[in-house]
Formats: sequence, structure tokens, C-alpha cells
Amino acid sequence: MKSQSRSNCRLSVIIPTFNRLDKLIGAIDSLRRQSYPQESFELVIVDDGSTDGTLNWLEKNSREDSWLSYYSQDHSGPAVARNLAAGKARGEILLFMGDDIIASDDLIRKHIRAFDKMGGRTAVQGGVKLAPGVNRTRFVRYLDERSAAQFQLNHAKRGDSLHFSMLYTCNCSFPKRLLLDCGGFPTDVIYYDDTFLGWKLAQKSIPIIYEPEAEVFHDHAQTLDEFLARQKQAGKDAAVLAAKHPELRASLRVDQTTVFEGHPFSIAKKAVKKVIFNRLSTPIMKKIASCSLLPFSWASFIYSGLIGYEHRKSAGAALAQNRRR
Repeated sequence: MKSQSRSNCRLSVIIPTFNRLDKLIGAIDSLRRQSYPQESFELVIVDDGSTDGTLNWLEKNSREDSWLSYYSQDHSGPAVARNLAAGKARGEILLFMGDDIIASDDLIRKHIRAFDKMGGRTAVQGGVKLAPGVNRTRFVRYLDERSAAQFQLNHAKRGDSLHFSMLYTCNCSFPKRLLLDCGGFPTDVIYYDDTFLGWKLAQKSIPIIYEPEAEVFHDHAQTLDEFLARQKQAGKDAAVLAAKHPELRASLRVDQTTVFEGHPFSIAKKAVKKVIFNRLSTPIMKKIASCSLLPFSWASFIYSGLIGYEHRKSAGAALAQNRRR
């Protein structure tokens, strides 16, 4: 643990990290290049039980960085890490980033400018782009250009008030007191903790304003298999939150587990998806999507169906397990 006293700190950048030291170093370096005065912000990192030497690296390489504090915890998930960092943070504004995120040079200045303009009862969602050096495989291109499973900001415009499900902890900020008023991030899930917090903010009539000029770059070339594995946990987490808060079923896509739920067009779409994407067809669909001769639009359709299937299957299994208890 290393903490610093910074009496004039206005904003705290918070990064939870787990076994991604190479990416974390890039994130830290990008924050060293900020145009905003370094004496007016801090970086708070929480190592979530990494086994790749992250804590040792932080101990050796941050001794002269008065703006950087770090803490460690047993592996408990990013939401627990974010809550820990928020409790330690000295800034009145909290800016959340991921450990695989590269900040633009004016990131902090643009977040601060948004609060100076709109006041303290606001959350700010910054822009997210794919990092220039990331290998744009066809699946990475799909995530970047067409998928709503990762970020849904492609059609948002500056100044838009976003739906609560479009709050992403890779690049969002809000006053610390608002997080405390909402009770922090939910600690019983790994995914959707930001969606849940966005919902809590919406209940308090706190707008989430889009500021694309507060920009970051996502430095992560995800594979289809990696993303599908994430959907298994995400589906389970969605079921956990929806069981406690049924009004979130649609936003968390838990309504997809039941065909006859929603309006007629939605019911028809779900029925078609269940016929096309199922336990028997998904291995074949993955092979078809990997064919380089397949048009991108067709591959995108298959990617979307595979992601939806894994999420739906996992959420349904979690709901069934809850009913048996």
C-alpha cells in the first residue's frame, strides 16, 4: 500500500487491475502525459490479487510519483476494487478507467471542463475508441463498429443524455458524493456493476452526459472465444441483478431467456434466434464465421447470435438455479 497526501486534488483517477501489468503500464504512462496540472489530480490503483508481479512493479516504480497511490486486496472483483479506491480517493470528482485503457492527453481537462459547465449533479461518459495499435481482426472490427455488447456509443452525439446502460467504467466520471449516495458499486457481480450504478443515478435524476472529446483508447484485441467466455459470467451476473431488481430485466437482456416476454416483434425475434442459435448449431456457426470468404455483414450476424446465445444460456441457468433454492 502507498498513499499520498494531496490537499489541492480536484479529481481522482481510479483503475482496478488484475493480471494485466503490461497494459497497466501503458495506462499509467498515458496519465503522466496529461495536459491538466499534475498537482491537481491523483491516480488511485487497486491491485485485485494479481499474480503477475503487478504489486511488486508498483512498489518499485512509483516511489517518486507523488500523484500515484496504490492498494491491494485479495481477488474480489473490480467492483470491490473500485469501492475501495473511491473510499481512499481525495478528489471531489472520480474518473474511472480500465487497466487496458490509454488516455488521450486532454482526458482529465475535458472531464473537468464538462463539470465546470454542467455542475455537480451530473455524470460524464467520455468517448471510447479502439487503440491504433490493436490488430483489427474481423471480430475486433465487429465489436468496434457494430456490436452493442461492449460499447453503445457509435451513434451518440456530444451533449446527449445517455440511457443508464451506457455508463462504462472504462471512461466515466461523477462526483464522489453521488457514488456514496448510491451506495457504491454492487459487489456481488463482476459485470454490469456500471449498468447498475447508472440505473441508481437515473433513479436520482442524475443525467449521464456524453462528452466524446474526453477520449480514451481501448488497447485490447479480444478474440471471439474470449468474448464468449465473458458472456457466460455476464449472463450469470445479469440474472443476479435482475432477480433483485426485476425492472432491469430488459436492460440486462435477461428478458431474452423467455420467448413470450415483450411486444410481438420482440417475441418473434427471440423465437428466430432460438431456432438458429442453440447447443447443436453454435459450433457450426463459429466455424462458418471464421471463414474469410464470408461477407462481413453475415459474420456480424453470426457473432451477434453467438454472443446472445451464451449470455441467454448462462442467465437462464442462473435463474433456474435460483428458483430451485
